[in-house]
Amino acid sequence: MLRPILLATAAALALTSAAPALAADHDAAAVHARTLVLDSHVDVPADLGVGAHEAAVDSDGQVDLPKLERGGVDAAVLAVFVAQGPRTPEGYAQARKDADAKLTAIRAIAERHPDRAVLALKADDVEAAAEAGKRAIVVGFLNAYPFGEDVWPATRACRRSSTIRATCRTPNSTPSPPRAGSYRSSPSVPIWSG
Repeated sequence: MLRPILLATAAALALTSAAPALAADHDAAAVHARTLVLDSHVDVPADLGVGAHEAAVDSDGQVDLPKLERGGVDAAVLAVFVAQGPRTPEGYAQARKDADAKLTAIRAIAERHPDRAVLALKADDVEAAAEAGKRAIVVGFLNAYPFGEDVWPATRACRRSSTIRATCRTPNSTPSPPRAGSYRSSPSVPIWSG
């Protein structure tokens, strides 16, 4: 049975402010229970998967398996994000190392806890995980800075490991497809048509 995808914030607004009479007619817990609930953006700590930030530990972080289970969240998009830094070979190398570490830690959640989590590479994986009573872990790439000046490695990496990607989050993000004459050398001004 296909269940609609619902973002918790949208549901709360729709049920409480847009249609108060409708909200009174529905038990919120019942609506939540029959809805596929997705958290569309979760920042992860640099030490995800280690010590207090291990996925099975009810930690001080934004997300872990106990919180997802307790909250009835079926899927979470965990962000592989590295802040924009120097546009140098060394800067790109460090950013790639940081992104690889986050990606490895995110993927390890499903590998370490296959009875509780699934790495979801497509929408069907999210629904299948929910039907099995597991949490779907979705990888989101945000900011392609770790891939340097070439967007193609980012595209290949995303195809292998994620369903969500935003390669350009801010006007000076690296990279986004260029347009003629759009490059600016200063990181404080938009590049690649920002």
